[in-house]
Amino acid sequence: MTTIPNNHVSKLLLESAMSYHRDYEKIQSPALAIYTKSFFYPPGIDEETVNIYRNMEENIINPWRQCSINRIKSELKKVTIKEIPCGTHTSLIFLSRDLIIESINSFLLKK
Repeated sequence: MTTIPNNHVSKLLLESAMSYHRDYEKIQSPALAIYTKSFFYPPGIDEETVNIYRNMEENIINPWRQCSINRIKSELKKVTIKEIPCGTHTSLIFLSRDLIIESINSFLLKK
């Protein structure tokens, strides 16, 4: 069993993610958008696996993330964007708990 997504699965996942677009222009209230610097962590430490995941981050995920950030900046009227340096899209709540709490509190208490 391999934990590295194959091309077919990756293609289906990205096509699905890229085909859905939220209608951000309808949002009138202030919004907090939280992003991580890394979307995935490699499941292993061997050089081949690490390189595959690094390549996916650099060539697929990072451009997609930046496109998403640019889109919400242009479509949301009152958006605050916070980039969390530690964790992935699934682990940030465990690895960056204090920073997330601080970011949310700061956003909600902003006058």
